[in-house]
Amino acid sequence: MSRLLAKPVARLSRRSLRAQSAWYNGATDRLALEIRLASQARHQATAERNEERQQREKEDPMPYVQEEDPNLLVQTPNSGALFTYKPAEDKKPSFDDRPKDSLADRPLLPRKKLRALIELYNQTPSFITPETLDSHIDREFATSPRRPQFLEAESLRREVVRQNSLPEMTTAGMTDIVGQGLLHATTERKTRAKRLAGALWGVDENGHPDLEAIEEAIEQDSGTPAMRNRRGI
Repeated sequence: MSRLLAKPVARLSRRSLRAQSAWYNGATDRLALEIRLASQARHQATAERNEERQQREKEDPMPYVQEEDPNLLVQTPNSGALFTYKPAEDKKPSFDDRPKDSLADRPLLPRKKLRALIELYNQTPSFITPETLDSHIDREFATSPRRPQFLEAESLRREVVRQNSLPEMTTAGMTDIVGQGLLHATTERKTRAKRLAGALWGVDENGHPDLEAIEEAIEQDSGTPAMRNRRGI
C-alpha cells in the first residue's frame, strides 16, 4: 500500500482536488485487486497441499493401530513396569448376564398420570369418531324418546317444591333424610362397594382394568420385576 500511495507531496499539491480523488480511487482499486489475487493464490496453494497429502495417504496408508484393552494387560513377574498381553478368557454366562428389560432404565411417567391415561383409554369406546358418528346420531335422535319421569301435574309440583326447599350449598355426598334419602344412601353404598372391589381386584368402578391389574399382567407375561419398582413410577 505504501508503494502505491507513496507519491511526492509537491506533485500532489499541484494537482486539483478532482485529480487527487481520481488518483486515490485508482490506487485503492489496484490495491483491492492485488489483495484479491493474493487471497486466490493462497486458497489455491492450500488446495494443492491438501490434494498432495491425500495422494500420499492413498499411496502409503498409515499402519492400523489396534486399541489396547486394559482388561488384557497384566504385569508379569520380574518385568518391572512393563505390561504384556494375556489371552482373553472365556467367561461363562452368569445369572447377571441375562438380557435386561429394555424398559427398566426408561424414565416412566408418575403413577398418577399413568392412572389417568388408563382411565382415558377405558373411555375410548364412547368417543365419537368419523367411523362411529352415524351410530351415535342414530342412538341420540333416531330412537324412541324417553318416557317422561313425571306423568301428572301433581308429581311435577311436588318435585318443584322439593327443589326449592333444598339449600343453596351443601357438602358433596350428603343427602337429606326426607324423601330421597334412602335412595341416595343406597347409591352411595353401591359406589363404595365398587371402589372397594376395584382396590381388591385392580379394576375401576366400571370393571375396567386399572393400573394395578395391568402391572400384574405385565409381570405374569414377561417375568420382569414389578413396574412399581422402576424409576419414574
